[in-house]
Amino acid sequence: MFAGSISIANKNIRRLPVQPPVYSCLILIPHVYLKVMGGVIKTIRVLILEDDIETLSKLLQCLYLLQKRYEHIDVALTVLAEHTQVEAYLNKAEKNIFDIILLDRDCKAGGSFHVLDFNKYPVERIIGISSVPPYNEQLQQLGVKRIVHKDYKELDVFIHEVEEHLIELLEKV
Repeated sequence: MFAGSISIANKNIRRLPVQPPVYSCLILIPHVYLKVMGGVIKTIRVLILEDDIETLSKLLQCLYLLQKRYEHIDVALTVLAEHTQVEAYLNKAEKNIFDIILLDRDCKAGGSFHVLDFNKYPVERIIGISSVPPYNEQLQQLGVKRIVHKDYKELDVFIHEVEEHLIELLEKV
């Protein structure tokens, strides 16, 4: 029935059937699981607060490749490009629904994504991705431990470092 097994973070996970899967049912619980003929696909909710389209396109490609690599994960993505959206939608939400947050600082609308309510959105789920070192230092002072300096001349190196942090977080979720 199964094509074999794979090991991720020292955990054996059954592969989905080689033939196209037949979906048996959909079960919604706090972390949104899909039950699929003997396997489980877990939806990971990722929030990206970034306004640079080139950076965003590379982050999306990275997440796409990670989703392909980890067959048991489905990425549900939310992207906000202005600090006003953080204030209007995220900070007014009753609770955090995101498993991972990629957090830039500046936005073209003239404000800061750092208006995010850090009491609602746990710092251990945040990856700081600013191109300005003092802004990354501000995040560190708020308790964010995962910081990747964004160098627009070396975006591929930046994406690789972000990917390493994403893998760490994916293995914990």
